[in-house]
Amino acid sequence: MVPAMTTPAGIEAPAEPATITQIRTLDQAGHAPRAIATQLGLPSFRLAPVLALADDDLTTRHRAGQSIADISADVGLPPRLIRCILIRDGEHPTAPPKTPDPQVSGRPTLPSKVRAKTGISLTRVWTLHEETHTVEDIARHYNTTPEHIAQLLAITDDDLTRMYDAGQTIQEIAEHLDVARGSVHRVLKNADVTFRPSSKRPWSQAVAERAIALYKDGKAIREVAANLGVSHSAVHSILTEYNVPRRPPTRYGLITAAEKTAILAAHDAGHTPGEIARMMSRSDFGVRYVLKTHGKTPNRHVSPVRANIDDIARRYAEGASMTRIGAQYGTTYGTISAHLKAHGIAVRSPRNEPLTDRKRTAILDAYRSQEPVKHIVTRLHTSLKTIYTVVDAAGAPRRNSTAARRRAEG
Repeated sequence: MVPAMTTPAGIEAPAEPATITQIRTLDQAGHAPRAIATQLGLPSFRLAPVLALADDDLTTRHRAGQSIADISADVGLPPRLIRCILIRDGEHPTAPPKTPDPQVSGRPTLPSKVRAKTGISLTRVWTLHEETHTVEDIARHYNTTPEHIAQLLAITDDDLTRMYDAGQTIQEIAEHLDVARGSVHRVLKNADVTFRPSSKRPWSQAVAERAIALYKDGKAIREVAANLGVSHSAVHSILTEYNVPRRPPTRYGLITAAEKTAILAAHDAGHTPGEIARMMSRSDFGVRYVLKTHGKTPNRHVSPVRANIDDIARRYAEGASMTRIGAQYGTTYGTISAHLKAHGIAVRSPRNEPLTDRKRTAILDAYRSQEPVKHIVTRLHTSLKTIYTVVDAAGAPRRNSTAARRRAEG
């Protein structure tokens, strides 16, 4: 009687030679296939191929030249199990399939894709081959033939350099090899090849002359391109090559001769480009372009504070506060302070500002009208201490604060 055997954990198919030995031992002991499957924890359909297999059948097939995949298809056993049995019997199975498992090799397999419009990248083909990808894999990746990939792998940097030095253009080399133009340019650049200046132009001399004439007549670049049937960049290149002065890009249309005269007259009158642009409903850039083409330097805006700094300094020395001066010129206390400091004028501390009779009267009137003290401080640009100093000096009674009234009422 054969002793009971424990079921291997997680087994799905005969994966070890020892399992085949156990199956055959139980079968020779007279156990039924169903009982063997139950004891070993295997599905019953896995037993038939093993029981029908002779001891040396796998070795004979392998020595006859059959691959593991063919043997697996014939005998109905997994390829991994067949490989394990052959190694146990002292055989040396052939290498696994050409396309490796990504999880085993550490690199992804090449997906099949349609070739891009830009063509095959020559440098990418070389890199993939260095990463041990087969010619067939690369051909399938780029949707081309293995012969084409083999031809590209036989090309070297020196070959491309010789082709270019022989007079072929980069485009002609790319078309001859059926690869992307950019990859050929990249290889030549890495090889320190001195590139020839491009002699091909997408336009003729007649087209260039017509484009210049249309542009000088006032047509926009896009209008010239549409008229001649060339691209927008081609017209740009024509104007650059023939040193044609460009008009400023503007959405307001061309600046007429009368407008140019008016712009120059306004400039001579002292107006800034921004002021002229607003007066004539033009762009600031267009006005500056007209001034530049006529050799004029744009006028800078002079603020009222800067123009009247002498008067401001005189009034400040006489005792006027920076707040009052700023209100007169439509600016702030900080702007007046900055201009005074820029001209080397010593600025008084806000606490040392002289208190005028007019401000004393305004403080007293606001305080007696029950205006909140915080509002008086903000509106008259003063301090709480100054307010109470004025109130005490005038003999006016101080009113209790809201907190004091609440404490008194409580």
